[in-house]
Amino acid sequence: MKLNFLIAIWATLFLSVSTHAASVRVTFDIGYESGLFSSKPDAEFRAKALKQAELEVWKVYQGRMDSSKISDVERHRAVIESRLNDFITNLEIIDESVDESNKRVKYTVRAQVNDTLVGSIIMQASGGAKPSGSGSVFAFLFVPRMQSETTEFDASVSKTAKVTAAKQVKSVSKDSVAEIEGGVSEKSVEGQEVKAGVNAKTSGDTTRKAQETSWVIVEAKGVNAEVNKVLTESGFESTSADDMFAADCAEAESSSQELVDDMMSRSNLTFTKKTSRMLSQTLRSCEAKFFGVGYMDIDSIQKDDQSGGWRVRVSVNVEVKDYSSKLPRTVATVQEASASIGVSQDSARDKALKDAGRRVAEIIVSQMRAKGLN
Repeated sequence: MKLNFLIAIWATLFLSVSTHAASVRVTFDIGYESGLFSSKPDAEFRAKALKQAELEVWKVYQGRMDSSKISDVERHRAVIESRLNDFITNLEIIDESVDESNKRVKYTVRAQVNDTLVGSIIMQASGGAKPSGSGSVFAFLFVPRMQSETTEFDASVSKTAKVTAAKQVKSVSKDSVAEIEGGVSEKSVEGQEVKAGVNAKTSGDTTRKAQETSWVIVEAKGVNAEVNKVLTESGFESTSADDMFAADCAEAESSSQELVDDMMSRSNLTFTKKTSRMLSQTLRSCEAKFFGVGYMDIDSIQKDDQSGGWRVRVSVNVEVKDYSSKLPRTVATVQEASASIGVSQDSARDKALKDAGRRVAEIIVSQMRAKGLN
């Protein structure tokens, strides 16, 4: 009995982390006619509400899409929306309240949207997978990394003070006689009493030094395979930077590691002049038209209380350039963040990187398809 219980828990956890799904929660209301039901909606009305809920969930999900992917949806909306039941699952009513005065029923619902299936349906509607051998060569280098150390600096404050002396003059005139001990007196005293005060004003500024972060490269299992799959199905002839620099067409004494070392030494997606020239020469020698490069940063690893596993978030910053002309041109950019859950930190990290790799490849394809590039 105990073994069966543990197996059930494991199966539930496994299924929850294996599905590429987005959770969507939405609130909407529906009008009703007098006499349709007494105090609570009946089964027929709820069925109508759930049908409307699918459309509302779909609207919210579209709001999270990349703009180029939205363009694909707009071109094939009827086909895609005919399959809402396929990729919107686990639809449940969280709250239901009747407003009798306005004859409206307010619903709050939650559902899961299968990201992978949505992408597949959009791709099929846009022409499906294209035959290999006719597309442009697309090389890529996505560097997965995480912070090894972060140093924060205290603020330094510098102030300047300006001092102004103020003089106060008081006139004194005294005709009276003041008697003092011993019979000595003083009279007709006139003069000035001077008092000086100091007025100090200060102004200053605060200088904050940006924190310094050290990064280390982490192993990424399956990322290249996910990216290759999406690019290949979209008609590109894809290859990783490792494979490209290992080919006979690559420039002598060049390597993908040189690119990685250059990237890790800089804070943005730029290369030194020497590395840029080496990359351009290799891409042209190997007849690779497009090159995608970027970071996949693991910025959060947390315990997931709901599943009992680990939740890892990955932020992606990637750009793609066309090297077919003398001057490289940027044709796609992606800045996205996604999270995945695994039973251990390692499995969650691997899954998060794979999911992020697939998602970034899908966005790149959508952006390039919108521009007619293939």
